[in-house]
Amino acid sequence: MKFLPLILLLFSTSVIAQPVLEPSVTLKSNASIRLIPRFDNDTLYLRAWNDKGAVTARVDSADLIISQGADTASILKFDRTTHLESKELCVNFLLDNSASMFHSYDSLTLYLDAFLDSMGAGVQTSAMTFDNIERKPSYDGASRPQLFLASITPTTDIEVTKAFWHSYDSIRTEFTPLFDAMWKSFDHIAGRRQHGDSLRKDILIVVSDGDDNCSAISVTLLQKMAIAMQIPIYVINYRTEPDDRLYWLLNHTNGRFFPASNLKALRQILHDIGKSLTTGYKVVFEFPIGGAATRR
Repeated sequence: MKFLPLILLLFSTSVIAQPVLEPSVTLKSNASIRLIPRFDNDTLYLRAWNDKGAVTARVDSADLIISQGADTASILKFDRTTHLESKELCVNFLLDNSASMFHSYDSLTLYLDAFLDSMGAGVQTSAMTFDNIERKPSYDGASRPQLFLASITPTTDIEVTKAFWHSYDSIRTEFTPLFDAMWKSFDHIAGRRQHGDSLRKDILIVVSDGDDNCSAISVTLLQKMAIAMQIPIYVINYRTEPDDRLYWLLNHTNGRFFPASNLKALRQILHDIGKSLTTGYKVVFEFPIGGAATRR
């Protein structure tokens, strides 16, 4: 019997070593809706986006299936909320600070500060803008000499992002390399994903008041990249008529276009986008007694 303790030890170790199944959520119908879940013990925080990108879709509790292995949970509580935390998101900003934005850029950055404050805990952000000299550590070249794309690496510290775009309050460029900057934004997102941070859902928010007048990158390349990476593009066009190429790009990537005729409209649009990104569902659930949840 001297081997019995060893046998019991080996048995208990094998039980402990069994992989723990993670819960998952699916829809019984409407496969076009994209679910973005976050589980916290017996609570599911859920975003539901439709095929137009990061646009909140309505779902019904009867259509949800929460499972863990062979077990299916019962839904005890199902509430729609506008105050979801944003730990699943990376919001990437591209800000046009060309000369025509001189009198509006300061207001834009203040509105963006409020946007970040509304996003809840854990959101990751990155930002890019234009510059005429290399004055920051993170720079990419553009299609013209003395034209650069300034950016910060993704961060969960919103104060770092605020400080970055406020540092450009007095810096303006002659040209608008909008498409080059969008391409580089996609490239930076791809780099972040390749280094292991691939679970967050990315959104690109572009704010501009004019046509691209110097980029080397074509919209067809941008369209292929956006579709391959599944990145919704939101374009807020301020005051002027947008570039027809932007219309084409958004129509071919399920992006969204927001015309802002003045600062008041710009502020409201950013508020509405922020609210939509924090809108979703809080679902309390329970697995059967003795089921998968009790073995976690």
